[in-house]
Amino acid sequence: MKNLLLMFGLVLCLFTANSTKTYAQQGLEIGVKVIPQSVWIFNSDDFDVGDELDFKRKFGMAYGLNLGLNFSDNMGIQSGLLFSSQGQKYKHEGLSYQISEIELKYLKIPFLVKFNSDPYAPTGFFLAAGIQYGFLRSATETRNNIETNYDAINAETKDFYNKKEISYLLTFGPQFNITDNFNLTLAFRADYSTNDIEDKDTGLLSLYPNNSAKRVDSKNLTTGIQVGINYVIAR
Repeated sequence: MKNLLLMFGLVLCLFTANSTKTYAQQGLEIGVKVIPQSVWIFNSDDFDVGDELDFKRKFGMAYGLNLGLNFSDNMGIQSGLLFSSQGQKYKHEGLSYQISEIELKYLKIPFLVKFNSDPYAPTGFFLAAGIQYGFLRSATETRNNIETNYDAINAETKDFYNKKEISYLLTFGPQFNITDNFNLTLAFRADYSTNDIEDKDTGLLSLYPNNSAKRVDSKNLTTGIQVGINYVIAR
C-alpha cells in the first residue's frame, strides 16, 4: 500500500509539470489500482426478517494489477488481478449477540471491453464493461455482544460459500493523461454476482435466523471509487 501511495504522489507531481503532448494510446497498458468500496450481500429472505437481521453498511478495500491491450485510440480490452475484501454487517434485536459480520476475501479476474474518448486531449473519459470471475480465498463470521465486547463466534465459514463467483462489472470515469505514456484514472466501479454465492448443501442455513430450505440466492454487490495509474507501451 505504501508503494502505491508513493507512486500515486509521483504521478501527481508529473501532472503539475505536464505540457501539451501527443499521448500514447495504442499498445499494451499495465498499471496498479486501489478501490475503497462499499460492500453488500443481498438476499431477499434476509431483508424480510426485520429487526432481528438489520443490514448495516460495510466497507472494504480492493487492490491489484491492471493489464490491457488497446487496439485503437478509442477501443481495447482489459484484464488483471484484484484482491477484494467484501461481506456484510448486521445488527440484531432480541438475540444473544447484537452485531454480526461476514468477511469474504476474493481473488478476481475481470475481462472487459474498454472505450475512451479523444486520446489526444489532456483529460478524457473512459467506460469499461464485461464479466468478472471471482475465487473465494477465505470466509469468516464474527458475532459480537456490544455491551461486553465479547466475540461470541469467530468462525471460519469458507465451506458455506461457493468457491467461484461470476459477476457483471461496469466502470467509468475521467482519464488524465499525465505524460506521453502515463495516465491516471478516477472511476466509479460496480460489480454484481450472477450466481448464488452460498453453498446451500453445507449447513449454512443454521447460521441464519431465517432457516428455510427454500432460501433464495445471495448475491455480492460492491461499489467504489477506483484510482488507477497506468503505463502504455506504445506499439
